Amino acid sequence: MSLFCRLTLCQDVLITPDTEQTETQSVCNPDVRELLKELGALREKVGGLENRLKESEKQIEELKSKECDIYSVIFSVKEINREMSDSSADMSDLLMKLGEKLQNIETRLKESEDQIMDLRNKERTKVIFSAAAGFGGAFGPFNTDKTLIYRAVKTNIGGAYNQSTGIFTAPVAGVYYFTLFHHAGRKCGTVLYLYKNNQQVIMTQNHPAETAQNGGNAVFLQLQPGDQVYVNMLANSHVYGTDHHTTFSGFLDDANANDIERNSQMQSASSPDISDLLMKLGEKLQDMETRLKETETRLNISENRLRSSENQIMDLRSKERTKVIFSAATSGSGPIGPFNTATTLIYRTVITNIGGAYSPSTGIFTAPVAGVYYFTFYHHAGGEHRAILNLYNNNQFIVRVYQHLSNDQANNGGNAVFLQLQRGDQVYVRLGVYSHVWGTGNVTTFSGFLVSQI
Repeated sequence: MSLFCRLTLCQDVLITPDTEQTETQSVCNPDVRELLKELGALREKVGGLENRLKESEKQIEELKSKECDIYSVIFSVKEINREMSDSSADMSDLLMKLGEKLQNIETRLKESEDQIMDLRNKERTKVIFSAAAGFGGAFGPFNTDKTLIYRAVKTNIGGAYNQSTGIFTAPVAGVYYFTLFHHAGRKCGTVLYLYKNNQQVIMTQNHPAETAQNGGNAVFLQLQPGDQVYVNMLANSHVYGTDHHTTFSGFLDDANANDIERNSQMQSASSPDISDLLMKLGEKLQDMETRLKETETRLNISENRLRSSENQIMDLRSKERTKVIFSAATSGSGPIGPFNTATTLIYRTVITNIGGAYSPSTGIFTAPVAGVYYFTFYHHAGGEHRAILNLYNNNQFIVRVYQHLSNDQANNGGNAVFLQLQRGDQVYVRLGVYSHVWGTGNVTTFSGFLVSQI
């Protein structure tokens, strides 16, 4: 109001006649200048306030914008956290499923590798031997019992038979099969006992006769490691001891497997700042990805090992399933022979021929796979002619059964041997010169089977 009055007064002074102007002006000018000065200051102050207001409004807008950005970031982080939590849950489920699959595969793998170990141990635990007396003539008689030493070793896989002592020592627990055959004759009888440790088990016996006699026997024995099996010849007995006639054989039929040596964190973030939350979520995801890769790697390795193990089991079981078994007998209406040359004996009546390795047209067995085979041959013949049967591996003479001329109406004989053969090897029986056997009634037979594939 004071300012307005002053401005009005000044205006009244300014409109007076010129005569009064100088006087009035001298009175008013200081006030106007002061007012103008105050007005300028006020304007500056208002301008400053306006600038500050604009700056404040700008700062407010910036703060509002920042607040929106912060809310946006927080919302985005929450979305990322939710998505990563979902991914984490999915990866946890995947890890659990992979873990279960891995555990299942590793269980199957262990079972497969245990089976492989068992099969390989059984394959390695081969105990097979055949030996002949090998003395080059009569052995005995003696005035005391004697352990019969079979010095001409035909086969000794596993080294359990000692050709220096004549004693077989069981290397592992299991069921073993043993055969013994002898050729003897004339004035001395023959009594052979097969012993397990100090226990008599079986025997074969021939009484004194005009000519030669043959005999044999066989038995399955359940043995423990270290048990000993051997043949004792009774006092005043004898056998004919060549490389082919009097034999002792055995093999491990079923090993006791028990006695065969066998060569097996996720953390959740609470409420840290945004950068820390993102860092921890990233670390968590990276850790799960690492674990997932490690699990997949273990899974791939285990699957490969499992495939390899199962293939090995198939191969080993394929060997077990390779069955080669035959039995055949001679046929005809009477005797076969005698002939003036050695003749391959053809057993035309096939009783069993699993694997088809025996030919009834030629009388020859041809090994289809490499392995250890067991062969037996028996004959029945009359006394008017001798009977000589020789078993051959390719062109090599292996074992024999021999029957001399006699006044007896008929005689019997046989022999057996284990042979380690290669694929294509041939085994057959030849009837000696001027020999004969009885061909009817399935009394003269030839048999063999694959004991173990190599």
